[in-house]
Amino acid sequence: MAARAPAVRERRRVARADSGALRRFGAECRRRHPAKRTLTKQALRQAVLRDLGWLLNATGLGLGMDDKRHPNVACSVLNYGLPMLSGQFTSSVQRVSMEQALKNAIVQFEPRILPRTLEVELVMKGSALDSHNCISLQIRGMLWAQPVPMEFLMRSRVDLEEGRIEIEDMTQPAR
Repeated sequence: MAARAPAVRERRRVARADSGALRRFGAECRRRHPAKRTLTKQALRQAVLRDLGWLLNATGLGLGMDDKRHPNVACSVLNYGLPMLSGQFTSSVQRVSMEQALKNAIVQFEPRILPRTLEVELVMKGSALDSHNCISLQIRGMLWAQPVPMEFLMRSRVDLEEGRIEIEDMTQPAR
């Protein structure tokens, strides 16, 4: 037992030294490349667009869990994404509940969007027969940025046959 104690102390000393070395290495990299520490407005917008695409194309457990028995599941990564969309018809989509599900998922899993500014709107163009089982969405709000938040507008197309969502940035660049 006494022989193991020095070995444990040695491992802890090496681990402490390594973590310090890693911190110093990270600090050195940030000093050499200050541009890598921050995102440009366009890079932030593209990162949010990419992450929203992942979020909206993921399928969460949704209503499959008992909220009373497992109250924290709704806020956990087990519920990352949207309820199953594939196989629905445009005419059967509940507009308000779908907008709310989208808004809840974005507020829960995308912290760079300011929740009070988020607006999600389903845009139905023409009749259900003309839409080819696709729905358009507009997502509007403000992205958290310094020194002031940035406005964003994204349009997406929901394909209910495949359950796939394509998303694109519609924000006009500042001139």
